[in-house]
Amino acid sequence: MFELMNYSLMFQSKEPGNITGETYEGVFEIRRVLTPMQKAQADVERRAFLGNPVAGEDIDPEVAELGFAISQLKFRVVKGPKWYTESNNLKNFLDSNVLIELVNAVISVELDFKKELQEKALKAKENLTAK
Repeated sequence: MFELMNYSLMFQSKEPGNITGETYEGVFEIRRVLTPMQKAQADVERRAFLGNPVAGEDIDPEVAELGFAISQLKFRVVKGPKWYTESNNLKNFLDSNVLIELVNAVISVELDFKKELQEKALKAKENLTAK
């Protein structure tokens, strides 16, 4: 069975918070990828955050982006710094730009990890065909 190890991500906000002007940094322990069940649960959370909209219902794009970010972070972050946990895992966080920056950093870890796995698989395949 392929085992996924959690990943330690050092995060430092590139810009000050759009409301508080604070800068944020800290180490996060995150899941590199989500299982299918975790993906489904994150989507249920996202929909609940948005009020369970029906297909075609208008949703403010900023609210939709925040709903996605918060739901993803809920299932991807295993441990976070004090500012993360004290804000109820960012549900009570004021600086939306930092929240979006964090979710982008976390998702880029997954993309990099998948790319690394694909490169390893390609190399292994090349080694097999070279023999």
